[in-house]
Amino acid sequence: MDMAQEPHRRIAHVLLWPGVAGTEIATLRLMRALPDFAHSAFCACHPSATSRLFAGNGFDARPCQVAELRLRRPIAFLRSSLEVARSLRASGAALLHCSDLLAGCHAGLAGRLAGLPVVCHIRNPHDELQGRHRLLLRLVTHFVFVSRYTQAHLDFTVRPGRASVIYDGLDVADVPEAAEVAAVRRELEIPSGAKVVGMVARLAPQKDHPTFIRAARRIVATYPDTRFLVVGDNSMEAWAVQRYQALRRLIDELGLGRHFIFTGFRSDVLRLLPAMDVVVLATHFEGFGLAVLEAMAHGRPVVATAVGAIPELVVDDETGLLHRPGDDAHLAGQIGSLLGDPTRAMRLAEAGRQLVKTRFTSERFASSIRELYRTLLPGGGAR
Repeated sequence: MDMAQEPHRRIAHVLLWPGVAGTEIATLRLMRALPDFAHSAFCACHPSATSRLFAGNGFDARPCQVAELRLRRPIAFLRSSLEVARSLRASGAALLHCSDLLAGCHAGLAGRLAGLPVVCHIRNPHDELQGRHRLLLRLVTHFVFVSRYTQAHLDFTVRPGRASVIYDGLDVADVPEAAEVAAVRRELEIPSGAKVVGMVARLAPQKDHPTFIRAARRIVATYPDTRFLVVGDNSMEAWAVQRYQALRRLIDELGLGRHFIFTGFRSDVLRLLPAMDVVVLATHFEGFGLAVLEAMAHGRPVVATAVGAIPELVVDDETGLLHRPGDDAHLAGQIGSLLGDPTRAMRLAEAGRQLVKTRFTSERFASSIRELYRTLLPGGGAR
């Protein structure tokens, strides 16, 4: 039967985190890419920025209370799993798509109790899992890895046929009008003619903002008017506030106060990207690097840490530049080489843009996910 004619095509997406970051944006992009399916977002923290994100984009956002499995006291987990299973059945869901590994561990049993195939998206490396997590992952029908790196770094044996590597995909953006870029710079109070080095990343310990800040001190010694734009939530959760305060103290200690602009959470990140001369992702580990892909799609030259799956996107001096982990001198040198050589920066930016256009398209991503759903849904040929 043709997919467009199948009556049961509602996909339930489970998300655990109250803040909006890469996982939430990637899930929203996935839902938008498949308009031939109905989608519900089950948000474990409700109301939250996550639930508002999906509701504000026209999707059915529902509360979802899930408990963590405690092997010696499993009753709370079993009760919450039964309750979530009832909610899934009531929603008319035909398949459960867990947004990350923890969502798979928390909601996989509920999905199976509801009689649904369970897909679990693996977005980060997980080299050491607890026994209870490995136990719960047995309930997952199919794993989707965002990169070869994440597939190789999962502390759980996945049987052949139960895993796919599906890269996220984007549409290459049109070149913005100069007036649009100028408007963003005015809004952010960036002086005319100043270079802008941006980093789009939540203020989590995974992201290496301190190395970025220390590299900035070296950059301003040569380019004193440079502004460093940090885009990511710094106020919605207590840990983000604490992280922001610690980074601000480091910035003040280095005398960089006037050079840094923190935007907090922005729903219009793609509008900000064209205002950046160089986009940086300094990170300790990375399952994929969606922020890098977004920068490439918008024709921005990128400098990213050579960790995790980043080298699957950035080939050094071909589609961008890599820097050594935690090495602020090397990072500063890579950024400075682009600020000082616009021709080189343009060459790398165009190569990155072409990479997205040929290998990481939204069409390819949507087609791969659609085919997976087709296989797993009732009547599709596999469970």
